[in-house]
Amino acid sequence: MIKIQHIKDLRIGVNTQTGVFFVDGKPMTFEDQRKFLSVNKVIGYRGSNVQLATWATKQSKGITPYNLPGETVEEKRQLLWHCFKEGKIDPYLLGLIHTVKNGNHVNLWYLSKHDLPVAELIKRFVDWYIANN
Repeated sequence: MIKIQHIKDLRIGVNTQTGVFFVDGKPMTFEDQRKFLSVNKVIGYRGSNVQLATWATKQSKGITPYNLPGETVEEKRQLLWHCFKEGKIDPYLLGLIHTVKNGNHVNLWYLSKHDLPVAELIKRFVDWYIANN
C-alpha cells in the first residue's frame, strides 16, 4: 500500500553533512535508517534548473528526490507506459513495486503541488502493475 503525503508532514530531522536521521532529537541506528529509507520515498524536481534542484534537495529532508522523465504528467505517463511495454522499467520503480508487493507500506512524499500528480501517477502505476503481474 502506498500513502501519498506532503513533505511538511514528515516529522524527522537529518544532519545533511553526516546523513544521520533524527527522531525526537535522537539519532536513528543504521538499521533503522535503512528501513526508513526503504519505505519513505520523495517525489520532487530533478532537472537542470539549479535553483529548483537545490530547493528540492533542501526540502526533501535528506531523502534523494525522484521524478519520472518527461515535462508534463501526460508525457511522463506515456514514457512510463512505453518503458513498461519494452520491459525497461526504471530500477527505482521496480524497487518500489517489490517493496509494496512484499506487504510493506510505503510513504510517497511530494514536495510541491506540481509533484502531487506525479506521485499519484506512480501510485496508480505500482498498484496496476502489482494487480496485473
